[in-house]
Amino acid sequence: MSDKPILLYLHGVGPSDQIDECMAVLAEGLAELGYPDLDSATVIAPRYSNALRGTDDDDPLPNLTIKAPSGEAGRINRRDFERRMGAIEVMLARQDRGSAWLGGELIVDVALGHPKFIQAKNYVTNNQIRAQVLNRILRRLPQFGRLVIVGHSLRSPDVADGLAL
Repeated sequence: MSDKPILLYLHGVGPSDQIDECMAVLAEGLAELGYPDLDSATVIAPRYSNALRGTDDDDPLPNLTIKAPSGEAGRINRRDFERRMGAIEVMLARQDRGSAWLGGELIVDVALGHPKFIQAKNYVTNNQIRAQVLNRILRRLPQFGRLVIVGHSLRSPDVADGLAL
């Protein structure tokens, strides 16, 4: 097994031909922050934007492969996770999330009806499309290794939806 970390880049909605451009921007940002370049990692960037437009396969939704620890172990994991997230927020500068808008969910529902968001709507509302996307991602992952997941905005499927690694 290699000691190289595995970078899983989730591009989500939009055309898959933008992956190379996005990876170049990511590499540049890592270099500016003083991190190693992407050559020091195994980069996996599955292409699945066509799957977000409709189903090609009859894949079932993948099963969760691990259980979250409970009891004291679960609390320790949660504290470790929160500590790492806090460190990231300090490094990137905490963002003001603002206050929730009254009717925000309605706005999201209306936005998902717009043709520009059809891929996001398909992923959120169609279990078969979600299964197809998640299975395409899972098929690309190795069985073992240190995994870093990178995605942004509407370009990343809900990782908690089935990528329990």
